[in-house]
Amino acid sequence: MIRDSSPARSNNTSFPTYATDNAIYFKYGIPGFESLTRFLIKEMPEYSPMLLLQSVEEPEVSLIIADPAIFQIEKILNIPAENKNKLKIQSDSEMNLYVILSFDSQSQQFTANLKAPIIINKILNQGQQVILDDPTLEINYHLFINQSN
Repeated sequence: MIRDSSPARSNNTSFPTYATDNAIYFKYGIPGFESLTRFLIKEMPEYSPMLLLQSVEEPEVSLIIADPAIFQIEKILNIPAENKNKLKIQSDSEMNLYVILSFDSQSQQFTANLKAPIIINKILNQGQQVILDDPTLEINYHLFINQSN
């Protein structure tokens, strides 16, 4: 189930066990979930291209995320060097970039939070949600997702 006007979350009540060796460490958690520091990214084939960012500590806490390149919006997300340095990202090839999705019940469309993307050092498996200081970026940027099966 997806909750309106908040980050989209999975309402799956049966949580299979996953290997947590590849868990991504968020030193400071994610805003709103500061006490949760280990997350897995899981594919959701039935909802592709969306992914699930699920807490290892509390599996019922999960966020729907997506690669902004799929929506051709990655170029407007300029991640400052200081944020990359905090995660020891030396080049963009070492970084994965995601946006958190929400569902807008009025428009019946997904929105992306462009103001606060998630960056991950894919070499060290460390992540952080960054707040971008750009007034042109929207918190509820409307996406058009074609879910043809």
